[in-house]
Amino acid sequence: MIFNVRVHSDAFAETGGAAALSIGEAEQQSTFLTLGADARLPLGSSVAARLGAGWQHGWGDLAATVDNRFAGGASGFRIVGARLPEDAAVVDLGLEADAGPISAVREE
Repeated sequence: MIFNVRVHSDAFAETGGAAALSIGEAEQQSTFLTLGADARLPLGSSVAARLGAGWQHGWGDLAATVDNRFAGGASGFRIVGARLPEDAAVVDLGLEADAGPISAVREE
């Protein structure tokens, strides 16, 4: 599975004195590829356990940053979010139950 995530936030500014914040525009775009396998184990006529495992690789902006400034301050500062891992193990465990002839309920 391959998927792309794009997050954009517009710039904005607070009002109300020297402690009011001015937040810069921010954009983060990352792409992830997951390779792995899934298994399904029947537990009865309409219930099954699911197990999946894989490897996930990420490209792009794996650490979010945003530039900020206080209204009363001369210099700005940058906030850096926790960096997403470039490579990660992915484990999926869940239950699946038939809810009718053409539907199922799934909990992961």
